Amino acid sequence: LVMILLSGIFSPHLFAKDISKRNIKKNYGKVLEYKGLKEKFKIEKTKKHTLHFLHSKGKLEIPETVLADNIEISVQKVKLAYDRKKFKARGEVHQLGPGGLRFKKPVLLTLPYTAPEGFKEEFIHIYYYNKPEERWQLMEKVDQDFENNTITAKIEHFSPYVPGTGSYSVNEGLSPTAGYFKN
Repeated sequence: LVMILLSGIFSPHLFAKDISKRNIKKNYGKVLEYKGLKEKFKIEKTKKHTLHFLHSKGKLEIPETVLADNIEISVQKVKLAYDRKKFKARGEVHQLGPGGLRFKKPVLLTLPYTAPEGFKEEFIHIYYYNKPEERWQLMEKVDQDFENNTITAKIEHFSPYVPGTGSYSVNEGLSPTAGYFKN
């Protein structure tokens, strides 16, 4: 009788299900697919640069003297593993490289976004993926062009970035995204 109860509690089906959930979470932040070509730009540390991405309406504005050395920068759209219950991408993830590069002062990143009909676009922000915390982290919004559906934020390092909406709280109350995660 005890054996029957234990075999019901420790069924292989339940155990396998639990393992698969852990494996999915373990992959958060991992690139699942590279989309299109990787764009590369040579940057001189003493010059101001505005890089226009060929594969989107995105751009990166780098003022002079924010880099320690001359460098080659890359941009590529990617599909990233993350918890889609807590965050809704409103555009494509842009992987900026070399990963982890830090600037002396913030630079400006502009990315295109899409919004479902009726959605308040001002709730869309740019986020970067914080891999140690396994979550998207909000960046400071500088500008939003509602006509061209682009958004600009200050960034201080290279990571995966995407326009989106998260289930976070703001001063005005709870984020409006709960009903929009189905879109």
